[in-house]
Amino acid sequence: MNKKHPRALGSILDELKDQMRLSTRMEKARLPEVWSKVAGPEMSSVSEPVKINDGKLYVRVTGSVWRQEISLLRRDLIQRCQKELPNTPIEELVLL
Repeated sequence: MNKKHPRALGSILDELKDQMRLSTRMEKARLPEVWSKVAGPEMSSVSEPVKINDGKLYVRVTGSVWRQEISLLRRDLIQRCQKELPNTPIEELVLL
C-alpha cells in the first residue's frame, strides 16, 4: 500500500486549475462584469464585450461617437482589463 502525504484541498484545486487552464476560462466568463467595471456605467451601456481571442478583446459599440471615445481611451481600458484579468492576456482592443 502506497502512503501519500496529505495535501490541502486548495493546493490540489490550484494545481488542477493550472493544468486545465481554468484560470483563463473563469476570467473570460467574468468578461461582461469586468467590462462594466472597467468602462463604467455610461460607456458599458453602449458597448458590449464579445470575446477575447489571441490577445484581442472584441467589443461591440453602438454609435460612432462612442466608438471614437472608446478608441481614444483604448490603452487605459486595456490596462484596466489586464489588471482585472491577470491570467488572460489582452494586448489589443478591437471595436465592432
